[in-house]
Amino acid sequence: MNPETLLDFQLGQLDEAQSAACEAEFAADPALAARAARLAARLRLLLDDGEDPTPPSDLAERTIRFVAESRSTILMRPEWTPQRARFRPADLAVAASILLAAAATLVPAVARIREQMNITHCANNLRELGTLLGGYASTHGHFPFARDDKPLGVHLAEIVTNARRDPEILSCPSNRGGYQLASVQPESPIDKLLKQIPPEAHPGLNHGYAFQVGYRNAMGRPVGFAPAGELNPIVADPPQLLDPCGVADGNSPSHNRIGQNALFSDLHVRWLPDRRWRLDNDIYRNRAGRCSYGFDERDVSLMPLLMPMQD
Repeated sequence: MNPETLLDFQLGQLDEAQSAACEAEFAADPALAARAARLAARLRLLLDDGEDPTPPSDLAERTIRFVAESRSTILMRPEWTPQRARFRPADLAVAASILLAAAATLVPAVARIREQMNITHCANNLRELGTLLGGYASTHGHFPFARDDKPLGVHLAEIVTNARRDPEILSCPSNRGGYQLASVQPESPIDKLLKQIPPEAHPGLNHGYAFQVGYRNAMGRPVGFAPAGELNPIVADPPQLLDPCGVADGNSPSHNRIGQNALFSDLHVRWLPDRRWRLDNDIYRNRAGRCSYGFDERDVSLMPLLMPMQD
């Protein structure tokens, strides 16, 4: 007999035929009968015996009195409680030293990130200029150069404005040198040059890039570099200018003098940690050490747009 049937028999859940069959099994199996008797005894303990327990008559009074006594009891404090530590000047010094150490670490890192962003922005400007100059070279067979009838600043400003590009691409976003347009003297060479340049291009000239001015051919005539010729820088971050028409030694001030971006005649932008190109060619001066035309197609001289020629 399975346990479910035995439990149903003791709980009276079987019909007469099933109950009679169970009793017959009990009579035939004394062990099963003993098992059924033990189960019946345990079930009787769970049955309601019909008694109704009555609580003590003073239970409510005792409960109210216990609650009242508990509320009036004063909580005992421990014999010793830890005192709150006071703020000392030494603590202020430690906190200040931690802040100073954090600032000393973060400030240079932020400056480096900002400078790297400026270098990237500058390189993007040069790539956009490369698109314009590459189109000009494809049409004319050479890059723009300085001519007697059209100074280089006028020429480049016209190329940018005619292409409806932002004139700001003519200048590096982090340039820290150059001519301030507001301080240009009337009737000076720079003032005469500005009068030939479209006014909308003036913002890009205040700290403009340095552009190659070309070189003199065998006949002594100024010509521009051919795009398929020698690999030369054609645009770069400007040098530190010396008034009225010279450039200082050292790298460009545009990027904290750590180097300069340069756009080359293959229209790729490269970072130059030094202003020397090839072995002894200063990209801002020709082989004679002057800010003027090169002597051949391997002699490069990059000049800011507002800088007068040293001829």
